[in-house]
Amino acid sequence: MTVLIKTRSLLNPRLLLALLCVYVIWGSSYLAFSQLADEFPPLLLVGTRNLVAGGLLLLYAHFTARERASAVQWRNAALVGFLMMAVAPAFLMAGMRYIDSGFAAVIFAAVPIMVCVLMAGMGQWATKAQWAGTFVGIFGLLLMQHGFNGQQQEGLWWMFGAVLSCAVAAVLGDRLDMPKDVVVSTGAQMLVASSVGLVGAVALGESIDTLSNKAIMAWLYLTFFVSIGGYVSYAYLVERSGPIAANSYAYVNPPIALLAGSWFLGETLSRREVMATTIVLIGALIVLSGQLSKKSSKPTRGKTLGSSAAA
Repeated sequence: MTVLIKTRSLLNPRLLLALLCVYVIWGSSYLAFSQLADEFPPLLLVGTRNLVAGGLLLLYAHFTARERASAVQWRNAALVGFLMMAVAPAFLMAGMRYIDSGFAAVIFAAVPIMVCVLMAGMGQWATKAQWAGTFVGIFGLLLMQHGFNGQQQEGLWWMFGAVLSCAVAAVLGDRLDMPKDVVVSTGAQMLVASSVGLVGAVALGESIDTLSNKAIMAWLYLTFFVSIGGYVSYAYLVERSGPIAANSYAYVNPPIALLAGSWFLGETLSRREVMATTIVLIGALIVLSGQLSKKSSKPTRGKTLGSSAAA
């Protein structure tokens, strides 16, 4: 049967607050990642920050008698958490050894574009505007890649792996039966990510000798603000607005990250890089405009573009 895309009102105060948290906190997270890239091994970072953040969330859920998750929901949360909070951050850290923090955020503007492609591949309808934005965004990313040197090219491959991992996680989080409570869902995903990160860190022999004060502050910011505040807000957005609109953070993060990198790290932009950044953002915004329009979809397996089972 034919179903309709439900357009969620972005004027809801809770949605606006969640969007603001994801936009600002995740936009500034690239600066924190750049401060840790040379001092904190990627898997050890994934393991430690998610262990603390996830543990605190699950303790809060326990003492406030939140709705518990079933075995199936835990399994689904484990899969989404593995991709979103273990694989993607590890790839991000690896790529940021070669790429400035601002352009790492620009590359992540491709996440909603990739989400659109994946959902269309699974039979969910995409508008002409979404496809137009997809091709515009890809052109911008190719333009950006052409202007990079050899080491930056290697960083780009790591970044594209992180983008794909995030996109797959967003689509699965929308389609699978996830824990209904957003705190439980986020905590469960973090617990799985921390286990994967710590096991991987031990297997690869990752260790830390000393940490600078700026690295310690960056770890604290990533753990308490980016992990707890950011991921809870993101999970809430996926539930309320669907995966493409929820991933609109990728449109706003690049300008925030570029400004933060310029102000705090002295990163500079060439004309080609500014042009590529602009093209990527235009493509992403076109994709969002297609998501928010009321149109009918092709038959799917009981899901609509913009509906969600995640919490």
